[in-house]
Amino acid sequence: MKVVTLFIFLLASLTSLHSAEMLLTWESIEEGEAQAEEWVNSLTEGELLALGNMTQQPEELEFVRAFFPYLLPESFFNRNMELTCYPSFLAFQSTKDQEGFKAWEQCVGELWRDDPPGLIARAIKDLKP
Repeated sequence: MKVVTLFIFLLASLTSLHSAEMLLTWESIEEGEAQAEEWVNSLTEGELLALGNMTQQPEELEFVRAFFPYLLPESFFNRNMELTCYPSFLAFQSTKDQEGFKAWEQCVGELWRDDPPGLIARAIKDLKP
């Protein structure tokens, strides 16, 4: 029953964060933080781990992994890897300048061997100053 409830919740909330057609902006990321935190808190650690192991991960999880990895439990598969670039992302977020962008882009490129996951690749394109 809990899996069905989770599935229904995921389907209902897919439109609440970021659709593939929507341009990523700093405002949309900042506005999405509260929703992301609420979404993570609505799930158990086991549910988050199960979602993280899915081939096709929910959009909400991609959003959290890309911009708010600190919300994930320590046991989450890629949490430490994704936190690697989080400080440079925060620096870029505060300055929104070319120098901050380059530092974050370089970290992402090194971390994912110049093939970042979809939402991060889109953020690099959409947020470039």
